[in-house]
Amino acid sequence: MTPDFCANCAKVDAPCATGMADSSGRRCPRFEHACQTFEGAAVWDAISRAGGWTGGGMTPRRLDRSAIRARLAEVPGWIVEELCDAAEPAALAAEAKAREREKKARTSAVQRRGARRAHTARREDQDD
Repeated sequence: MTPDFCANCAKVDAPCATGMADSSGRRCPRFEHACQTFEGAAVWDAISRAGGWTGGGMTPRRLDRSAIRARLAEVPGWIVEELCDAAEPAALAAEAKAREREKKARTSAVQRRGARRAHTARREDQDD
């Protein structure tokens, strides 16, 4: 199982949906970062399920390694630990980057709305 980066690509029959490069020359992250082994796919699936993470709020987010190991009895523990060591910082960095993009989008939307209001207020002042 791989992350679902863009479900719409297949719906619109985009070349990136089949692993080909898009108009900018980049391949879809779903293919670029696809799991290469059974163990990697199993760990990704376990991480993606509910209960794969602990913490949040005042407690730092961390992988719940004991829950992941319990789900993956068929995968040697050292492989699970190696893959979790690689996945955890990458997932947290991606999450932080996504949060930052959302924050910027909200900030710019608020600024645009504020600019429209100021412009409207000036028009109303001129009409008087």
